[in-house]
Amino acid sequence: MKRHKILKKSTFIISIIMLFYYHWFYLIKYPRIISFLFQGHRFYVIFGTIALFLASYYLLAKQAIFKNRYKKILIQCLIYLAAWLIEVFYSWVAYDQSIDEAVSNGANLLMVFFFVSFLVIFIRYGSIRYIFNIINIFVFIWAIIVIIQSINYRISGNVLFDMISYFQNTSGVDLKTYKGNLRVSLLSFGNISIIYNSLQIRISRLNRKSTIKALIMVITELYVVIFVQQTRMYSLTLLICFFAVLLFRKNNLRAFLSKMLLAFFVSIVMVYTSVIANFVDSFSITGNNRWSTLARLSAIDYFLSCIMQRPLFGNGFLSEEKYYAIIHGTSGEAYYSDLGLLGMIAETGTMSLILYVFPVALIFYKLTILKKKEMINDLDIALFTFIIGTSFTLILTTGSNCIAFGFLIAYFEFRTYFETNDFSQNGIVNTV
Repeated sequence: MKRHKILKKSTFIISIIMLFYYHWFYLIKYPRIISFLFQGHRFYVIFGTIALFLASYYLLAKQAIFKNRYKKILIQCLIYLAAWLIEVFYSWVAYDQSIDEAVSNGANLLMVFFFVSFLVIFIRYGSIRYIFNIINIFVFIWAIIVIIQSINYRISGNVLFDMISYFQNTSGVDLKTYKGNLRVSLLSFGNISIIYNSLQIRISRLNRKSTIKALIMVITELYVVIFVQQTRMYSLTLLICFFAVLLFRKNNLRAFLSKMLLAFFVSIVMVYTSVIANFVDSFSITGNNRWSTLARLSAIDYFLSCIMQRPLFGNGFLSEEKYYAIIHGTSGEAYYSDLGLLGMIAETGTMSLILYVFPVALIFYKLTILKKKEMINDLDIALFTFIIGTSFTLILTTGSNCIAFGFLIAYFEFRTYFETNDFSQNGIVNTV
């Protein structure tokens, strides 16, 4: 009975987090005070504070949950928090802005502390399946709503319910479109859901119901990624994830040859239908998306100059209203998220080693441990590849993506040190 109550509390916490993360799917309009609190950087401050509070509560009041990993997890959290506070202090004293402005502009990085809450839920359930099922529910609902909004926009030129709030920022409403289509992100949990469900299709072949369910989710979510989100690098990263699984998993000769033959025919089809040519052309400086490519090339030069000028702390957590030219360059086309780790180094300097590089290095170390234990599986490989792929652009420390970064840190921590039951029971077959 006690365990049941604990699990119900955990379910409630993660559901509330996900509901606000998805803004209640923009189905309802927030009251003015709540809308004010959850707009722009205030959203990150509130969520970052909640993440830090929950992490503090679990680490100080529920130490036994973490067993012999408690001290190491606590030290990692303290080092991360110290690096963040140093960057905040620098951003405050080096520029003409208040401490509140410095905190609010870097508060999204505090959302990484949700990893402690996710880890606690992983441990209490003793399985990865539970949280992934919850994520699937929220992502699938969001994907359906996004598709409806996209179709409605093409027909009427308007959005339904309170979707206009999705495009609202401090400057007003910026309705993002591309080639006449509404652009809405599936968010990082969406990409994680696609990876998980794609592997479920392969491993659930003996359970037709689960396979069909996973297939429906993948098709729906991929539709959003390709036709609504329209982010080339996310599409490329997902493709690389699946190629990484094929490359690193064990195969017998027959399975290997069949996959190579399939890959050959797929390649032939893509070449003759100009899919590859059009995709490559989208990155060309003479192609249809040349302005996007040229902007990124310009941003590379600008961010490298920022790193040379301020190598220790980077540009800092700056107010966009006061320091737009420093954040985006004189051309206004440089964005930290577009250039992944390079953009993060330009913003936080050497502190990025602690805020991002060190956690990713630890994940890689845990992956090697899983390999030695012969517990590594396709999902481990795909998710780590996703982290590396997004390090080049759309990095997981950008905006609300930080909560997904915290989730992945918790996933690998649990898989390496806490998962004691047969890992194949979690719905992932050991194939590497």
